[in-house]
Amino acid sequence: MIAMLGIITVWTAGFAGLNHLVVRKWRDSWQLAAWSPTMLLVLWVIYLTIDSSNDSTSHNLWPIELLGMTMLSLIVLAFVAVAYDARTKWKARG
Repeated sequence: MIAMLGIITVWTAGFAGLNHLVVRKWRDSWQLAAWSPTMLLVLWVIYLTIDSSNDSTSHNLWPIELLGMTMLSLIVLAFVAVAYDARTKWKARG
């Protein structure tokens, strides 16, 4: 359980760091929206931790779950980035 939490914590911190590199120049409310993928991953980590502490056999395939949630978070980040880009182009037109 401790090794799993260590791996997941490092993975989530790495995702948060990369997320920060992607959106560090965004301003206004978009900066808050840009952190939604990381918050999605963090909420899943909290759920996994609580659920695994109750039943240690409930998440035997947690590495696959971790990759899946990371992919979902990246998809959310891509949608937010496309929306941000569309907004900035629309705003530049006048």
